[in-house]
Amino acid sequence: MMRLYTFFAILTACYSTAMAQNVSDTTAAVPEIEGITVPSKTLSDEPPFKRVFINGRPVVTKSEKKTGKAPITTLPAELRTPGAQEALKTRKDIQAYAHTPVEKMGSGKLVYTEMTDLSCLQCMQLLVDADGAMASYTEHLHRVHISLPIDAYSGTNLAAYYGKVAQQFGKFWEYRAIIINIENPNADSYTQALLDIGLEPRDIRKAILKNSRRYYRELDADVVLARRLGQEKPPAQFINGTPIGGAWLPFDTLGVFLDYELQRQVN
Repeated sequence: MMRLYTFFAILTACYSTAMAQNVSDTTAAVPEIEGITVPSKTLSDEPPFKRVFINGRPVVTKSEKKTGKAPITTLPAELRTPGAQEALKTRKDIQAYAHTPVEKMGSGKLVYTEMTDLSCLQCMQLLVDADGAMASYTEHLHRVHISLPIDAYSGTNLAAYYGKVAQQFGKFWEYRAIIINIENPNADSYTQALLDIGLEPRDIRKAILKNSRRYYRELDADVVLARRLGQEKPPAQFINGTPIGGAWLPFDTLGVFLDYELQRQVN
């Protein structure tokens, strides 16, 4: 038994000596155990795994593809600004309701989501700007509209309400195209927009009488969805869950981000 104990003591001492030769200057000793000092090392954050490159291009993991957090070396210069970097970090998973107006213009590789108040003139100008910036990407585009009123406690938002009427007849996006260019929005102009997209007065009255309660429930649900995603006031605009516009991703460089999103999915 004594020989076995001596063997293990010698083995432990050899291990201790080897460890002492490999630790850094930050090494601190733990309390002695039976005369043997085992060195320990102060650990810092582990360095990230080395990026793998194939044909000069970094390999992107499935997780990076899904979240959009691709390696910084793949980003164009326009997407390395503080605002763009913050936008990429705050990508949201937006799951719209079944009642949400969706226009499937192309493949759906680019999903544009707007959370806005159709009665807000300032908001409408931003919709016009976004439409212009995405005009050459329609073959890849889906558009989603979520109602987010300036005043969630207002009894009636006629612009959004009549939008639900238009949606029932499959004409929401035609209605929106008119609304965003109205200079003096009011009840008469909203009604005229419904007539301009081809709805008959009797069909409008019938839809309102039959479905008014459902329209309000759907609009209220939109507000709840927007708030759950951290949006309290309009407008809020996203591409594939990434906030765009303003200090995030200005519309004048939006094309760079759209190209990046398409390339990211190819990779």
